[in-house]
Amino acid sequence: MSTTSSLVDLPTELLVEIVSYYPHPHEFLSPLLRHEHGLQERKDRQQVLRSLSQTCGVLRRLFLPALWERLEVSKGSLLREEAVSSEVSTSLLSYVKSIHVSTAEWPASDIEPIFLLVNLLKALPNVTGLQIYHNIAWELVAAFAYAFAEASFPSITELAVPDVLEQMFPSFPNVKTLACPAIYAHSRVLSPAQQYFPHLEGISGLRLSKMLINQVRQHLPKLRAISVSSVVPPEDSDGRSHNHQPVEDDEDCRPMFTDLALLRDFKHLEELSLIYACAERDALSLPALISAGKDVLQHTSSKTFNKKLLRVWDWDWSKGFDVHPRVVYLEATV
Repeated sequence: MSTTSSLVDLPTELLVEIVSYYPHPHEFLSPLLRHEHGLQERKDRQQVLRSLSQTCGVLRRLFLPALWERLEVSKGSLLREEAVSSEVSTSLLSYVKSIHVSTAEWPASDIEPIFLLVNLLKALPNVTGLQIYHNIAWELVAAFAYAFAEASFPSITELAVPDVLEQMFPSFPNVKTLACPAIYAHSRVLSPAQQYFPHLEGISGLRLSKMLINQVRQHLPKLRAISVSSVVPPEDSDGRSHNHQPVEDDEDCRPMFTDLALLRDFKHLEELSLIYACAERDALSLPALISAGKDVLQHTSSKTFNKKLLRVWDWDWSKGFDVHPRVVYLEATV
């Protein structure tokens, strides 16, 4: 009688833990979302899941659904309709808890894949996230609006689109998180987001300025999570410097007058994501940035049983973003 054990003899709970050793695809509040197609960590995760799912039936049932959680489509795959045409994928997708669909770059003036994307989203069960590549040619904006005009996707709660596609917003009535590459003052997405996203809790892509923060507060005062996509300068827009080291009881160090401090007025705020430019002279120092972020969260009146969360993403011109942010937890206020 053989006593040899194999990988599949392990409890399911331990087998699933294998996936935790590879970074999960980034969430919509991460500045890495728009760059994740090229991240080596994403490729490593996909390769591991693909290899495990091809090993045997037991591992296939565990890891193949995880592989399909992130569905990246291109013009070629949409034309072939591989994602929904095969019997295997059609039966498999019903076992995937949530599906995130992301698109590769759209060819300029080629509208056919847009309508195929709409058909794909209609066919997919459990689709909860949609990310459309940020570099959209102006010639395609009207086609996107037309293709999505008669469609509705109530299951999608996370949406990442360039701000020129705000005419699509009515098709996503239950969006809770909205991500755009860059949201400036007078952005065309704020008013439509207020009108069509009654459940909106988080927004990503804010380019910090007093005017923008005031406009966001006017349109979306109940945000629970905010991600700032610009580097926080060492001086506010009035020229006051806040880049010295924070020390205990240093009244001058508290970021009372920085543009970032305007986020205090979002009374429901529980999560804040910031970017630290480690090689930039014209950027707030890391200690001052963390102090400013903590100050914002400590002064919001949000009552939560969970800890408030500050994420700081390191960024360098030559290296890009660090895939793992610095995380600071603030104690629950209830």
